[in-house]
Amino acid sequence: MRNIDILCIGEVLVDFIGHQTGVNINETRDYHRYLGGSPTNVAMNSARLGLKSVLVAAVGNDAFGEYVFKRLEEVGVDTKYIKTVEGKPTSVIFVSRTESTPDFIPFREADYRITQNQVNKHVLEDTTIFHTTCFALSKDPAQTTILRKAEEAYNLGCTLSIDVNYAKKLWDSQAKALEVIKAYCKFDPLVKISEDDMLRLFEEELSHDEIFNFFHFLTKFIFGNGFHYIPSRTPFWELKQTKRFFVGGVKIMVINFDILFPFIHVVFFLKFIHWKMFFKFIFIH
Repeated sequence: MRNIDILCIGEVLVDFIGHQTGVNINETRDYHRYLGGSPTNVAMNSARLGLKSVLVAAVGNDAFGEYVFKRLEEVGVDTKYIKTVEGKPTSVIFVSRTESTPDFIPFREADYRITQNQVNKHVLEDTTIFHTTCFALSKDPAQTTILRKAEEAYNLGCTLSIDVNYAKKLWDSQAKALEVIKAYCKFDPLVKISEDDMLRLFEEELSHDEIFNFFHFLTKFIFGNGFHYIPSRTPFWELKQTKRFFVGGVKIMVINFDILFPFIHVVFFLKFIHWKMFFKFIFIH
């Protein structure tokens, strides 16, 4: 039996989120500090739900780094695989508070300095789900580390997962992002995407069928603002009419999960781990 339910590898950030709603960063007057980064949120919410979660990340040797460790340890995330980088500050990001995809300005220093010696074979052998993000894959050495460890994890029987939270400003080019995403997807991961993610990635509005065809080699998906279980390739437009549905016998109602989505992501992992259910397709409405 594997003792680590989910290993999250990628960005840990200190988020400064604007207080004013409906405005971009250039009009935001003040901010509130939060611990952030998609894999960090997944690791924390996993721990809150009683899963054994590990975070592999990098922080600076500074007060923000101390804040990261303190917050993670408060909820029970295993922090022993987080590296403290000398001479580089903990990464921070300023984010607007808007109803649509928020504007953000990242100041990245420590977060992408994840190296292969942080995760060994024995840890991966003990891991059920290996989770990362497009953000984390955008920059070396984290990119190379994650791709190599993903392959190793896959060969050791782990289930892989990725949040395709693509943002143009993080990557050298769209072509490079697509190349790396395809490289990761060779390992048959669970994939979380949203319509906003896909609009940013492809730089045009694609139909759901076109998006499906791009990910045609995948059989498991998580997709944007709610939960749908689809036992077959049900047309996406039919799902738009569904307001209530069931996931593993649990009744779910569609609401706006923009803020709570990392928690919903973890609920899926919880069902996956404990019920051993391999959904054919998951779509978030």
